[in-house]
This record gives sequence, C-alpha cells and structure tokens, in this order.
Amino acid sequence: MILTVGEKSDKSLYKKTYIYIEKLIPNRVVMNKNAYEITYIDKMYHLDGFEVSTENDKVINIRLFGFHVNCDPNTDIYCLPEFKKGVNLTPEYLNLIITNIQTYYLDNCFFNPTGKLLRYEKMKSMYVQLNQ
Repeated sequence: MILTVGEKSDKSLYKKTYIYIEKLIPNRVVMNKNAYEITYIDKMYHLDGFEVSTENDKVINIRLFGFHVNCDPNTDIYCLPEFKKGVNLTPEYLNLIITNIQTYYLDNCFFNPTGKLLRYEKMKSMYVQLNQ
C-alpha cells in the first residue's frame, strides 16, 4: 500500500512524501562483483516499508522502516547513489527502489551481519541491468 502526503512550501517547490507499507525481506547480496542468494536472514532485518521524499516529483531521499546494511543507522536514510537521486518517481522507478532495497550491497555498507544473522550462497547466474 502506498500513502501520499503533500506539502507545498512555495510557488516553485512542491514537496511530497510517498509511504510504502509492505513487508520487505532482502533476498540478494552483491559483493566483490558477485551475486549471492540469501538463504537465511534474521527477522530483525525484515523491513516494514519505506518512505520516499520528493521535490517537484524528483526523488531526494528514502527512509527505511527497519535495519538495513545500506542504511545510515543514525538517520534511517537509505544510501542512494547520486545518479539515482533527482529521478522522477514513477511506478517503474518504485519497482527499482524495491529491488535495490531487497539487495544488500556489502562492498559499501554501514555494518555487515554475520554468522547466525545472515547466510547466503553464490548464485549460478543472474541477469543485471545496469543504469547508464
């Protein structure tokens, strides 16, 4: 379910927040240019959703509802690469955000859950479409 909250700050800037409320469970790991399938992840890493903040319909940040390795633990802001900011929020882009959130990028993360909290195995193959 997606909720929308709008806030007009002045004539030239329109801020809007979209709230996505649905359970998200990370299912992939990317590390050292390899893809891995998560075989077990502790329930503490299941997310309850996220919110997307926009200005003039362009994404400025994403705040997650739960623990994630690519999320600043102090602000709950998801580490979105600069080239993925400033993009119009469309249904296709929302699906890309969900896919990104369900993937742990362990080469650049705030912490690395180990042992009993997260287990994964190398995938035999994976189709990846890179943003260009």
